[in-house]
Amino acid sequence: MDCARSLLCLLLLHCLMTTIHSAGTCRMSFQRIEVQKDVVLASGKAAVCFGTPTASSCIGGCPSFTASSIHEPTGFTKKCTCCRETQMMSQSVVLSPCFDPEDGELIEEDFMDEFQQPSGCECGPCTL
Repeated sequence: MDCARSLLCLLLLHCLMTTIHSAGTCRMSFQRIEVQKDVVLASGKAAVCFGTPTASSCIGGCPSFTASSIHEPTGFTKKCTCCRETQMMSQSVVLSPCFDPEDGELIEEDFMDEFQQPSGCECGPCTL
């Protein structure tokens, strides 16, 4: 008997695929990013400010598989998950130095900005 046609083999294959792919390697990663932003400073001056904050992201692999199934109309069972954020948090960053966009002169003023970043990661449903 061909193993691909045997119900027992299909069940064993499904269990094996679920076991192999259940862990995933989804985790939070940190890297420095370069920021350049056109801003209006507290003094009212227009400026171009720079910074290199550390930001988090979610990286890694998650369980995904397709297996034959006699219970599904398509003939396949599919499970797809993606490494994604579980929560987001606001991160404050000081952008400095700042320069006058007209003449490139250094401005002795910093700019405080905020951005959103993941505060936790896990394998979950894939969405855009």
